[in-house]
Amino acid sequence: MNRPAKLKTQAWLLRGIISSLPGVLEFSKGHLSYTACGCGSFWKFQLRALEHYVGQMGLAQKLDNN
Repeated sequence: MNRPAKLKTQAWLLRGIISSLPGVLEFSKGHLSYTACGCGSFWKFQLRALEHYVGQMGLAQKLDNN
């Protein structure tokens, strides 16, 4: 079966029932990545938790500023 070498689509990172973070999900060169675009309906404490989880300090402020 032939599988696509690349895939790029809009996606939302869901956290709980009402919180979502819009972005782009991409598969390329054997790697899957998610790039957030804005803060969506995440609350500030959720953005701070996400930045600690992914190890990128300042991410919450960047997302909050779009």
